[in-house]
Amino acid sequence: MYRAKADSVQGRYVYSGGKRLVCIGNAAVSQGDLIWTDGRCVYGHHSMSGGAIVVTAETEPERKPGIPVLLGQQYLYVFKEGLEQVKTVWWPGYRLIWNNGQEIYAWKYRYDVDSYTIAANKKNGVLYEVKGFRSLKDLQGAGKQHYVAGIYADGELLHSIDCSDHVWSDESISEGLYSTIPADPTSARDIPSKTYGAICDWAFIEDESHWAVMIVTGCTQGRLKGTCMAASLHYYTPEGETLLSSTSGTIIDGVRKTYYDGGFGGIRFPCQDGFYFTVNPIPDVAWTINLPGISWVTLYNSAGEIIYEDYFVAGMYFTVGQLGHNEYLLGVADRDVFIGNMFTTVGANPSYEDPNYVDSGLYLIKEGRLEPLMVGYSKGLCRNQRFAIYNRIDKWTENIKEL
Repeated sequence: MYRAKADSVQGRYVYSGGKRLVCIGNAAVSQGDLIWTDGRCVYGHHSMSGGAIVVTAETEPERKPGIPVLLGQQYLYVFKEGLEQVKTVWWPGYRLIWNNGQEIYAWKYRYDVDSYTIAANKKNGVLYEVKGFRSLKDLQGAGKQHYVAGIYADGELLHSIDCSDHVWSDESISEGLYSTIPADPTSARDIPSKTYGAICDWAFIEDESHWAVMIVTGCTQGRLKGTCMAASLHYYTPEGETLLSSTSGTIIDGVRKTYYDGGFGGIRFPCQDGFYFTVNPIPDVAWTINLPGISWVTLYNSAGEIIYEDYFVAGMYFTVGQLGHNEYLLGVADRDVFIGNMFTTVGANPSYEDPNYVDSGLYLIKEGRLEPLMVGYSKGLCRNQRFAIYNRIDKWTENIKEL
């Protein structure tokens, strides 16, 4: 087995170094690509539209096929029959290159810039990206005020999403509610507080016609005798915008609020390779003012068959890869968009426990049952945009590139 360059491609035949080679597997080869060949065939296979990720048998002693996985803050793993740690590094975000020229993208929160990549996919040689943001300001004006997300192709802006009107609307509602909270001029502890802005940290993209973005906007204010807030969650696709949820209210002597979560019904939130999920928020908790938190989530494969359902924190990012019949690798990552600490006010809290939910981590799904491989935000949070086989996993760590 050796590396070669594709001089030209005609159908399933690749011409390289004067030889005609036959493509096997489903890896797309273009003129100029580097290929693996034994002098007769071009090798390579990758997952398409939810199809199984085939971990091939070793054909050379040093060849170690596997699935690269980035977990937590700094842990690089390989999944074969199980999970094997490869390397520990501190990384600012990586682009992972695998053997058939495709690319796997991982993500990382960035608070030092106005916008940063939160989803990416390379298709037909074009790099598609969604750039999001985390822009919050306080009463003194400290913080950021950048409320525009963007859809890009090879760095060129295709579509912008400006949510500033929703920020100002939530702020206006909150200001009106704040005016109903009594002041206490006799107390030095009656200090006004305010946080407002927007977070865009959940997105999906396949190409210019298939993408999705969620943005949460809100404003929370308070003083000694009470607090108030207004927040809303918006979902954008090429077809338009949907209000998923909104809430507003005050906690003074008790909780007074409005709440809406009817926008989730019927929406298929996309994952890579044809997988998707639906969200059914649990009933609103009477003593809080909050956007939906824990929700009943149902995951589907590309054929529309349920592969798993359970309670998750709303706003989880799911990465799914099929390993075999009724067997899947599932990555779960808690994104910032729904966390809502900035936009949450809690009043009197009677004895109540949230349903047990699936935490960030890496899991196996077998016959509808969930088996944890690595769980927890610090070590288990899965940062892969996609799962895919890498036929020379022993070479993988040499091919990590910074975004």
